[in-house]
Amino acid sequence: MANEEQPKEIITITDSAKIDEDMSGFYQKTTFSDVNLVLANKTIPAHKIVLASRCKYFKSIITEDPKQSEIFLKDVPPKAFDVVLNYIYTGSIFIKSSQEDEIVDVLQLAHKYSLKKLEKTITVKMTSIINMSNVCLLLNKADELDMEELRKICLDFIDKHFPEIIDTNFLNVLTQNSMVKLLERDVVPANEIDIFKLAANWCKNNVDTDNLVIGCVRLNELTEDHILDLVWPSKLIESDVLMHSLVSIRNKIPNEQRTNKTNK
Repeated sequence: MANEEQPKEIITITDSAKIDEDMSGFYQKTTFSDVNLVLANKTIPAHKIVLASRCKYFKSIITEDPKQSEIFLKDVPPKAFDVVLNYIYTGSIFIKSSQEDEIVDVLQLAHKYSLKKLEKTITVKMTSIINMSNVCLLLNKADELDMEELRKICLDFIDKHFPEIIDTNFLNVLTQNSMVKLLERDVVPANEIDIFKLAANWCKNNVDTDNLVIGCVRLNELTEDHILDLVWPSKLIESDVLMHSLVSIRNKIPNEQRTNKTNK
């Protein structure tokens, strides 16, 4: 037996296209369905083996209770879920670039269901559809879901257009969390007084809980004139804090320069 010859050739057959075709034939079909996915407005027949093998989220749910016949999905956008479920069954999606809201919903579901490849693919595609009208929405979503790649794409876009937005209400739709993360960076393509203007404008239109947004302004990097003429009148920062900053600023200025200012 030890000297028995082994086959010199091994026949291999790959028919992945056919497998994908066969798998897609079960999408939203009752044939061999053993679980229903229950959304707010409809019920979709599905197959546990497909869900569990293709999606960690559903694998966890099914493993916890293999006998369940229904999986309830709350707060799920129906159109976006159809796209994601189709991806689970077929490995492909189709969304028009003009359907921005649906793209964001699909991205959110891909993140929620740990469909990493789908999430990454959509995130990369975001660079071609991101614009001035949707970048703040996308940045809010990126910060909410802790999606670092999408966040970087949004910040790069905002930084590129920073000069255009300084004296506008453009950033006022950002959440407090997103606004803080935007302004607290060490590298921002604007000087400190412009950072103050953006923060002040946001604060006038939103609730700045615990002064987190206005607290992003680095007062010691402003000039005395900035604090006295712009920051102080805004009443967004306590007077004693501004007094302390003025002292710090004056201590950084050479004596002759402070003297010249005093003698104006």
